[in-house]
Amino acid sequence: MVKAAKTAFLQGIAEIRHAQRRRANIRTLDAMSDRQLLDIGIDRSEIPGAVDRALKTRKPPM
Repeated sequence: MVKAAKTAFLQGIAEIRHAQRRRANIRTLDAMSDRQLLDIGIDRSEIPGAVDRALKTRKPPM
């Protein structure tokens, strides 16, 4: 029972951190000009999807 609660708590923390990273990355890309986004191959409408793909392929810190 305690182990399950600890696992649920740690999973909740991981989800919060993931959401914070996602929002920060979206804000960073959204602050770029259209030209800068074009230079890195992202259209403004693709920002959320690009961030999601990048976070999915990123290895979690140990």
